[in-house]
Amino acid sequence: MMGSGLVRTAKKKGINVYPASPYALKPEFVVPSTVLLGFGGLSTEEIQAGIVQLKQAWSSS
Repeated sequence: MMGSGLVRTAKKKGINVYPASPYALKPEFVVPSTVLLGFGGLSTEEIQAGIVQLKQAWSSS
């Protein structure tokens, strides 16, 4: 799945992830399925739960 598809699928589950290409010095070298995860302000438990939810969302699509 491409990065944009991963972002849309996560968003449908209420999880925000971001495509990496806007932050790359050379976007042509970014692997299309690369996304960024933000952990600021989250507890360890919230991060773990979010990763489980991402796995479920991305596995079912």
